[in-house]
Amino acid sequence: MGQQKIKEIINFGGTQTKKWRDNRFRELASYYTALHQSEIQEDSVLFESYHAVTTTGNVYAIYQQLVKTHPNLKKYWVYIEESPLTAQMKKDKQTQLVKYESKQYFKLLATAKYLINDTSFMPYFVKRAEQIYVNTWHGTPLKTLGKDILSASITDHKNIQRNLLATDYLMMPNRFTADKLLTSHDCDGIFPGRVFITGNARVDRNFLPREEVINNYQLPSDKAILLYAPTWKKSLEDTSEADIASLVNQVEQLQVALGDKTQVLLKSHYFIYQSFVTLGLADKVVPDWVDTNELLGAVDGLITDYSSIFFDYLPNNRPIYFYMPDLESYQNTRGLYLEVEGLPGQVYRTFNELVKGVQIPEADYMLQTANSRQQYLGNFCSKDNGEAAQRVVDIVFNNQITAEEISYKNEKQVIVLYAGGLFNNGITNSLINLTNEIDYDKYELIIFEFDNIANHQEKSQNYQRLNKNAKVIYKFGRIPQSYQDSLAVDLFLRRGLGAKNVDIAKVERYYQTDFRRIFGNLMPDVIIDFGGYNKVMTSLIAFSKVERKFAFFHNLMLEEYNKVINNRYKHRWNLKVIFSLYHYFDKIISVTESAKESNRQTLAKFAPKVKSGQMAALENLIDWRGILTGIEKGEQLNNDYSLSRLIISEKSERQTSQLTLIPTLDEQATHFIAAARFSPEKNHLEMLAAFKEVVKKHPQVRLHLLGEGPLEQAINHTILELGLQDHVFSYGHIANPHYLMSQCDCAVLFSKYEGQGMFLLEAKVAGLPIVGTDVPGIQSVIESGVNGLLVPCNHEGMVAGFESYLTEQVPVPQFDYQTYNQQLLEQFEQLLKG
Repeated sequence: MGQQKIKEIINFGGTQTKKWRDNRFRELASYYTALHQSEIQEDSVLFESYHAVTTTGNVYAIYQQLVKTHPNLKKYWVYIEESPLTAQMKKDKQTQLVKYESKQYFKLLATAKYLINDTSFMPYFVKRAEQIYVNTWHGTPLKTLGKDILSASITDHKNIQRNLLATDYLMMPNRFTADKLLTSHDCDGIFPGRVFITGNARVDRNFLPREEVINNYQLPSDKAILLYAPTWKKSLEDTSEADIASLVNQVEQLQVALGDKTQVLLKSHYFIYQSFVTLGLADKVVPDWVDTNELLGAVDGLITDYSSIFFDYLPNNRPIYFYMPDLESYQNTRGLYLEVEGLPGQVYRTFNELVKGVQIPEADYMLQTANSRQQYLGNFCSKDNGEAAQRVVDIVFNNQITAEEISYKNEKQVIVLYAGGLFNNGITNSLINLTNEIDYDKYELIIFEFDNIANHQEKSQNYQRLNKNAKVIYKFGRIPQSYQDSLAVDLFLRRGLGAKNVDIAKVERYYQTDFRRIFGNLMPDVIIDFGGYNKVMTSLIAFSKVERKFAFFHNLMLEEYNKVINNRYKHRWNLKVIFSLYHYFDKIISVTESAKESNRQTLAKFAPKVKSGQMAALENLIDWRGILTGIEKGEQLNNDYSLSRLIISEKSERQTSQLTLIPTLDEQATHFIAAARFSPEKNHLEMLAAFKEVVKKHPQVRLHLLGEGPLEQAINHTILELGLQDHVFSYGHIANPHYLMSQCDCAVLFSKYEGQGMFLLEAKVAGLPIVGTDVPGIQSVIESGVNGLLVPCNHEGMVAGFESYLTEQVPVPQFDYQTYNQQLLEQFEQLLKG
């Protein structure tokens, strides 16, 4: 055994030991074990509110209702800190408090029959098929949610989305909330659960006898009570002592203005309450454990801003005052769903105006806001009549449908497609073309990706290019796993399926658990590994229980397996595992017939279980609209600006345009263009050597390179070394290369191998003559002498390719790109049908 092998074994063993020493790993291992080995507790309910920070809201209202109507159910309330409210819960013999993320918590999360939440469970949560997950959300939104939040990162909504997909019953206060919640989290049309308009269960608590609430919370019985409940817009880390002091000062000013006949109370957001306690100001704020809705039933007026609390207070038919000093800023950073002019109360922009507003006699104020208040009550609060919690109980526990049900699942075929990373490459361009061409009247297309696209400029920009009808679901978070299954998976990811000591059953269980963690109750009709190079994603797809699975080959995979960059195999260790999984797929799809035949022959050794009938071919769609639009836009830009340089691209961001300029192309020269990733198989270095020979005979030739990649430095060095800096120009990656392409005379692609060569298709749309090497992939794009020219993949062949164009021996292609796309879409649909 060699030293390198011994070193690998030692490192592998060290990794396994490190895992087991990780306390978080052991916690989640216990959860994973319970998921697979413990039986469901049929008569148990787990309640969790706001990640166990509070014991209030919709979850608390449903809990209280179940205490009355189903006393024999075992009720487990999740908490972080105990409070007077949890002390009251302990009095019920069937209620038990459970510490958040304790060993008991993980066991119950895996085994409780009913799970009730108003926000989300953490990313490690996996809902078992036998469990019933009820999500109530936490109010009607005035401010935007999920993807609609203007300042949000691309993936900020990912865990809420994941929880929604796992939800069996979504209990909504009104249709407006259901629409906004599901649409803003990319769940409309694919939501697998049931949606009921029950009203907000927590509003039931508004209707408790006022005297009872006054006594329970020791409120003044001889004064009017005004509640100030602002939204908190900063993070906990950014909240300063001055911020807390400012809130206290505002309450004191209101108190002075209203006098002794009114008591002003401050209700802070739950995550800054501890700041008051730390600063010794706990007596200045309503205790965090107090149920907000019970408190609302006792107050005589409410001041708020963008919080959903005002929707809860509307059924009490008392004054609501809106204080929005930062309205424009908030609208531009967060965004609002409703116009402030129609709110059911006056909107005040300064604190002095607010102080004057709360002193208006109640009867006069209520008369001023009567119309908007009635409109809001009808639109948003028609079910908030004190019976919402019972509706939830009837539907979930009594099997009685006592509320309107709305379906957010259409009849379209659901396709999940792993994008391949959204890098700047041909795979991403092909994917984006597919998202623009697929028939959204027939299909729900879901792009599946890792969540790191949010932190990667290249990926984020390509995300923005996806068709807006396509939905996106993310893989993220720490995956629960047992030590035994983790070891099995690690061995599998090193050796591939079928290798010695790889436990297939454990590997399959692990990936099926993770699939359910990500997709919840959603079961796609088709799932596609469109990338083809990521062994984790290929494994997740291969082991899934989805009925139809496809894998795409965007290249000659054996050549990719053997590709070396910087003296290292680029893809070998991923592809070794991926090859061992191909027999799990219904179709293995190359992007040309010539590539399919090559892949069929060369992969027989690595994937012997793959049958000939599994191999298929489907060429890449082409974005002909985008190409022609890009050319037209380039022409318009250059006409508008009339600069001495050529504008080849424009990037617009926040009302600012950034132009990419190059020297104007010499009209006396012949311009070749080559767009390809700077990678060994694209043959740039050999092409430059050939071009040097052409330049000697034809000094007026130019070569324009578009692309980026690991050989960029070597390519730039070769250009200088060969003295080609006045003849060869490299521009990197350009988002819209098509105008520059249209200004050139001929497109060349001298790759050693290709899946297809999308650049040549784009050049055909632009009307350029094309020259390519006579290799699989390109052979399916060019019919030599008819729509272009094929040349041998060597130095002499490339020289001949350049010179053939210069001597007018390369025909101009005639390309019916619309028919081409239509035929491919028909082929794609046939594949989907089986």
